[in-house]
Amino acid sequence: MSLGFAVLVSAVLLLITLVSMALLPKKLLWIEILVLVMFITYSFLIESKNIAGLDLVYHAILPMLCGMLGYLLYHPLDRTGIIFFSLLALFGLISELLNEIRDIEKDQIKRRNSVMIIGEPVAFKWTIALMVLALVLCAFLVSVQMGYYWLLPLFPFGLLLVKPVIRAMRDASYKREFVEAMNTQTTKVAGISLLVFCALRFIGFM
Repeated sequence: MSLGFAVLVSAVLLLITLVSMALLPKKLLWIEILVLVMFITYSFLIESKNIAGLDLVYHAILPMLCGMLGYLLYHPLDRTGIIFFSLLALFGLISELLNEIRDIEKDQIKRRNSVMIIGEPVAFKWTIALMVLALVLCAFLVSVQMGYYWLLPLFPFGLLLVKPVIRAMRDASYKREFVEAMNTQTTKVAGISLLVFCALRFIGFM
């Protein structure tokens, strides 16, 4: 793709975005504007992706705001929403840490991100801690809110997601592959949870 064509595609997507923003309720406008500004400043202007700390903040807040747009369109803010937004922020953090760990050699040439500052061993430990925290939040949601039993498969299968991270900590040669392995495992876990959800809905348990 040439630079000119990329600019054209970006302009078209921006136009679609602005039209979509105009069609949504005004109460969500502040979230929409914040999302748009963060997407732009991630790679341009302040280039937050190259600023240690801010890169993680962006990757936590952006998925959380997108989730808020969908949730607050139909529901007022409540405990379930807060847990949901927190999970999205955690998943965003985990995803960025994994990517920065995988790309640390390449990023050293032109970037100065969080993993370079805190170091790879600490980044691995934070990733595992955040994954466990996400599972704990899911367990809390199941325990306090009826109708979320379909999340139960996340716990046994979710623990398997930690395995590639631990292996990458111990085996440097596996570091280039473990993110793809994580993505594959995550897709399987999500698919199993979806099947459980459909089955429970079919038998009228939800």
